[in-house]
Amino acid sequence: MLILFIDGYPYYLSDLISGEKFPYKIPHIPNYGYSVTLHYEIFQGISPNELGYLGEWIPIGNPTRNAFTPFQKVMNKIRFRFPFASRVIYKILRRQGFFPLGVNQLFVRKGSYLLMENREIIIGRTKFKIVSFDEIHDYIKRDEKVFRKAFDLIKNHRIENIIVAFTGLDSVSHKRGVLSEAYLSELEKILYFVDRLYDAYKKNYPNKPVVFISDHGMSDAETPVNLRLEERIGYPDHSFVYLYDSLYLYVWNFNNNFKYNMIINFLKKMKCGKILTQDERQFFRIDSPRLGDLIFVLNEGYYFRPNYFGLGNEKALHGYGHTVHNQYGVLALSEAKENFFDEKKGIYTKDIYRFLLNLEKIQWK
Repeated sequence: MLILFIDGYPYYLSDLISGEKFPYKIPHIPNYGYSVTLHYEIFQGISPNELGYLGEWIPIGNPTRNAFTPFQKVMNKIRFRFPFASRVIYKILRRQGFFPLGVNQLFVRKGSYLLMENREIIIGRTKFKIVSFDEIHDYIKRDEKVFRKAFDLIKNHRIENIIVAFTGLDSVSHKRGVLSEAYLSELEKILYFVDRLYDAYKKNYPNKPVVFISDHGMSDAETPVNLRLEERIGYPDHSFVYLYDSLYLYVWNFNNNFKYNMIINFLKKMKCGKILTQDERQFFRIDSPRLGDLIFVLNEGYYFRPNYFGLGNEKALHGYGHTVHNQYGVLALSEAKENFFDEKKGIYTKDIYRFLLNLEKIQWK
């Protein structure tokens, strides 16, 4: 089986995927979170609850009291008032991310990217070789290298079970925006790569299926939100920890119900996002307290600027949730022996691994 994974390919552009090669197409309704968790859920069936994170960072467990130095106090006061100047200072100091100084020690980075850090994975009884980028950060060169390597493995080495991961479309979306000139150029190139790999694979394995998967779609980010919780609520400390990235605010309450209630009341007044309900979190398997006692997500088009990881300069974002159609990815199949899915309905992230397992069990001629 050949799996062609295109990070960030939206369902609203699914008509551009060859209907002759992929006659079965449905929307993929993504889970909350980012690629760091979606990839594990798609290809290994591992939920964010099981991973222990939704973003990449979590509290260290039982944070100790943190005291700010005079320099840190000054920097933290100007950080949100003059974020661009502060970002320059952070780079000079070689600080990771854009955490308020003295706050990053409360967190540990736990997230990892499945398709980048592994060269083989097992789905069901079958071992799949992964072709993905490693050290190349230029998205233009990145996918070209992946294509050349995958084409050689399929055509000359006859690798039967392979996952080819293209990530350039996601990168150019963030940097240039959806449907920008650079985006359309990258889109055309990736669809060409998909056609070439499909033809090469089918020449060697005419009766084996080819699967086209994307983990999410993409929405233009247009309206910044300067949260400034540090001024409104206070800085994270040993009793009350929070962080926020481009779209999500995560809150862990260790022993400070007063601040916790303050932040709940503050967030309920915000019309640009919502607190995820317990029912939503249970359905999407993100209800573990390790992921946060509270998770707040922004509405489509909004983004936090600045946040704990940067200035929030992305032109487009994903992670807005299952109700936003622009966020839908794609699941497409070259052929089917039975009715795997209802084409009028979508498939949730948490169900794709079971779909791949069922596909892997079939005895293709």
